[in-house]
Amino acid sequence: MLTSGYIQFSIIGGNESRGGLVAATKDENSVIFKGKHQTAQFAKLREIVEEAARKARTPSVTQSNSSIADQLSKLADLLDRGLLTQEEFAKQKSALIG
Repeated sequence: MLTSGYIQFSIIGGNESRGGLVAATKDENSVIFKGKHQTAQFAKLREIVEEAARKARTPSVTQSNSSIADQLSKLADLLDRGLLTQEEFAKQKSALIG
């Protein structure tokens, strides 16, 4: 079977295979695709997944229902859990304080 590639989903703390295509065939978190038609579909899927991940890492922070301290605490929790980068945290913190 000729393949064009694969997409592997992972979670924080997961133990996903890193052995390339051969290992991906045995990983329950990998989806293998082949041919031009599937390659185009998976390229679109990749864009959708990456955009959703980007949105999940960049929470919209509003001051309507909670204090700035509560929002900073939530941002710090996201940072500690690895859902925000230090840069994203600093940007959101600056937006809250400024």
